[in-house]
Amino acid sequence: MPLSFVIARYFAYAFAAVATAWLASFMVLSVAINAGYVYEASWGPANARDVAEGLARDGVCGQQDVPTAYRYLILNKDGKVLMTDLESTRLEDATEMARTSLAADPGTVEIKGGGSGLTYAAFPLKGGGA
Repeated sequence: MPLSFVIARYFAYAFAAVATAWLASFMVLSVAINAGYVYEASWGPANARDVAEGLARDGVCGQQDVPTAYRYLILNKDGKVLMTDLESTRLEDATEMARTSLAADPGTVEIKGGGSGLTYAAFPLKGGGA
């Protein structure tokens, strides 16, 4: 058997192995997304309004109530920071937006940004605060 056939055969084996590994990892990731164990990369901005409306309606008791796809800032009725995982400029921007939503009607959700950049959602919480 010529050497070129041996090399071509092993090249085909390697190509098939890479394709099989890619397909298997894609299938595992797809199953994890469909089962709810993993969020899609675009899940946060796409579901910001629904999540915000649910949190505004049900209230937030702590960090565990906020889905892991989101960073958060919670203010009390007076506009003081109660809980956050934001820092620096993002914290300043979120604080400014949240303070403006303190006076909003219950159930109002303001979305700023979206697309390929940052998305901010500000809304008053049940029982006060934003």
